[in-house]
Amino acid sequence: MKKHKICIIGDGLSGLITAEKLSNLDLKIDLVSNKGINLKKDNRTTAISPSNLKFILKKLPKQTKKIFYSCRKVSLYHESKKKNISNFMNFNDEKKSIMYVVENAKLKKILLNILIKRGNISFIYKKINKIDVSNTSLFFEKKEKIYDMIILCTGRNNKISEKVFGHRAIEENKNDKAFTCILKHNSKINVSRQYFLKEGPLALLPISDSKLSLIWSMNKNYKKYSIKEIQSLISNKINYLFKNKIKFSLSSVNSFPINFKFNKKVFIKNVCGIGESTYNFYPIAGQGFNVVLRDIEVLNNYIEQNISLGLQIKNSSILNDFSQNRKPEDLLYGLGINLAQKFFRYNNLAEPAKRIILKELDKLKYLKKIGLNIVDKGLHL
Repeated sequence: MKKHKICIIGDGLSGLITAEKLSNLDLKIDLVSNKGINLKKDNRTTAISPSNLKFILKKLPKQTKKIFYSCRKVSLYHESKKKNISNFMNFNDEKKSIMYVVENAKLKKILLNILIKRGNISFIYKKINKIDVSNTSLFFEKKEKIYDMIILCTGRNNKISEKVFGHRAIEENKNDKAFTCILKHNSKINVSRQYFLKEGPLALLPISDSKLSLIWSMNKNYKKYSIKEIQSLISNKINYLFKNKIKFSLSSVNSFPINFKFNKKVFIKNVCGIGESTYNFYPIAGQGFNVVLRDIEVLNNYIEQNISLGLQIKNSSILNDFSQNRKPEDLLYGLGINLAQKFFRYNNLAEPAKRIILKELDKLKYLKKIGLNIVDKGLHL
């Protein structure tokens, strides 16, 4: 029987994980990227929930788990009008990890090495001239390649998804910008920290006993700052948050625009989008990528089910079922993250009421338990 053929466009974490999971099925896969996969310049990190880590590690070498740093406590902080930093909520579990943090480049390297060894995956490093949705095909220069399904795992700046799915979207752009870097320090810090500051949310995620990943989503007032100015701002803020009690050094700082966007279409015929090709969330505590991983798992399960029943992938109900299963939850999750970002965005008038609310939140143990379950498994509890 002829093998089903799937094309995955995009060589980021979403594309590589999708390719690795689908390569375990009876499929032929083309992984398409404009250029060769770059592992050197990516200093970003990703926070993974326990259930999503279990999905990632399935059928990977056992030593892969070593690159994920375990966090058993997450602390949330809020900056008041008088610039006081208060710890208003803590999530902790002495028996198991709440989240795992991984350096993107390390995970990408492992995935790439695995995919290269698998005989059912081909790498295509060419520019796509056109996607023919009606025929489920790609055009490279004058050559056409036909597939049973095309999966877009492209980044937020890639225009392919707009050409395929159109411009209709639920969108809110405040022209914010995120800055990321690695912070090396001389103190053992194994607690993940999320600060809601006047400039915008700042996350400090431990990736080893001596390194923290910093992700700072700043409002539009800082968009025109030079990288040197941002580095100085980060250094001053770290000294302030830790009361000058740690010595540290910063890696080079990278930046990327952030906004809330959710496409009204996530698939058309035999073409679907995963992750930033169809939605963008604010990077609060790494929740955006956990949504992506749940999407990949559900899509993988639908494809596996069809194959096990001897059914075709092309022109099947897979993508419609996938959309009905995931789209409502993804939208609610994204709106929830956006609402949290709005709630914590600094506002003089709202600060008194906010302080009262935050003071009571940590006492609500049942609410915290629900929150941990949602962060781990999403809204399908």
